[in-house]
Amino acid sequence: MYDLLTLPGPQDHHQGYLSAPLVLVKYGDYQCPHCCKSDLAFKAARRILGERLCIVFRQFPRREIHPCAERSAELAEAAASQGLFWAMHGMLFENQELLDDDSLRRYAQRIGLDRMTVAEAFSGHYRTKVRQDVEDALRSGVEEAPCFFINGRRYAGDPDADELLQVLQEVLVEIKTGTAWKSSFKREIPPGGWSIPVSSGIEQHSTGMRPF
Repeated sequence: MYDLLTLPGPQDHHQGYLSAPLVLVKYGDYQCPHCCKSDLAFKAARRILGERLCIVFRQFPRREIHPCAERSAELAEAAASQGLFWAMHGMLFENQELLDDDSLRRYAQRIGLDRMTVAEAFSGHYRTKVRQDVEDALRSGVEEAPCFFINGRRYAGDPDADELLQVLQEVLVEIKTGTAWKSSFKREIPPGGWSIPVSSGIEQHSTGMRPF
């Protein structure tokens, strides 16, 4: 019921290698305070686990309660077209109390997004990508944001940094020792991990891409 039905791939924004032993997928809403808190927890976990952890972000704007969330998500997708997804991602969470259209335009200018791309974002050009993420989320049983999957299995715990790190470290130990998983996160990983070729055109991140 809680398995992630759309596995990470070229369509995703990620930090780290998709072939890492831990792949954490987050469905998030830029106007949601809990999503912002979990983003900080993910950053803390990645600082400690390094390349053993890959973080994937997918859009899940709650339009019914967060009127600025979908437009913000569309702007993030527009930024991705210029290799600036994570810059915009961080900007939106850092300023989530000010996500009106004028503020979004300022953030776009601040990270160097060109005017044509901003105009496309505001015209709905990237709405299909955002709503595809939402559709995939609903198919996997996601009903609210934030929602997390570790190696394809739903994580229902607290997004607190300490608890998340403890769970991730436990899963790592169980992978290494081949022991039974104590958590409910087990799912078969495709041979070689969730890998994509460098030539796929996916946005390059600070961690780079592992060559295949």
